Amino acid sequence: MSNLKTRVSHFFEELGRSRVRQTLLQFSDRQLADAGFSRELLLAG
Repeated sequence: MSNLKTRVSHFFEELGRSRVRQTLLQFSDRQLADAGFSRELLLAG
């Protein structure tokens, strides 16, 4: 059962990362650069 909990936990982590990535990609290149992010790296996953 703990294996299932671990898998569910990882699923929600990935879901959260995906949503954060999608949100960040809505910002301009300048805004991303100012915050220390790279559009290319975000697109690469």
